Amino acid sequence: MHTHTLFNVVSAGIDEPEAVLIRAIEPNDGVSLMEKRRNGRKLSDLTNGPGKLAKALGITMDDYGKQLTEPPLYLAKGYIPEDISCGPRIGIENSEEARFYPWRFWVKGNHYVSK
Repeated sequence: MHTHTLFNVVSAGIDEPEAVLIRAIEPNDGVSLMEKRRNGRKLSDLTNGPGKLAKALGITMDDYGKQLTEPPLYLAKGYIPEDISCGPRIGIENSEEARFYPWRFWVKGNHYVSK
């Protein structure tokens, strides 16, 4: 992206180009700080897109290449959703057949999913 920092989690070894773009999260802890970083946006609009998410969490290019095993950025245990939906990726219209790959996943019915 040219105008936003995005949060990708590398999911393979060195020299294996594989990552997961985190497109949205459900705000839980630190909501008031997220609102401040996002200029008072409403809760449902804080983190429902990859650029919005990075801004709300304060992720910058200074975080590039850092491990997700310790703060300030780390993956914590969450919950196991009851129903996960799957669909084609979005925003990649110029990627030929890859735009139809079912590589986008979200918790069905979650109000914080990016459009």
